[in-house]
Amino acid sequence: MFVFTDPITLEPLADLDHPPFELRTRTNPNSPTVSHLFDPTCLAEWVTGSKQFENPLNRTPMDVNDCRRLDNHLKRCKLTKFSVHDAFVAAAHERQLAEAQRVAREREQVMWEANYKITIERLQAIQNRMLVLKQEAADP
Repeated sequence: MFVFTDPITLEPLADLDHPPFELRTRTNPNSPTVSHLFDPTCLAEWVTGSKQFENPLNRTPMDVNDCRRLDNHLKRCKLTKFSVHDAFVAAAHERQLAEAQRVAREREQVMWEANYKITIERLQAIQNRMLVLKQEAADP
């Protein structure tokens, strides 16, 4: 007899006091839909805690609808509220903010390098001018 287990806890899904959550994913648009069953509380805890909103089995990203479905499933089953959707939105915002900061640092580095180059060029020009003036002062 085959026993379905939660992929996160490896506990039998039949032992749950509530229905498992079905996460449907496609690895690419042309592939068939694949379904995996999870203990909804464990899946919600895993994705919100790790901020990895993806199927733990195949790393296919979860979308906002998957997160809402999981929140609704938890609510219907009267389970712990994880606000998966809110965590998904917050994580997306954090990623956007981190990317904006990375771009700002990159631009700052480019500007610093450009200013450094200009400063070096100006110092070299001053040094060259001082050499010319020294030579002119030394020549009678």
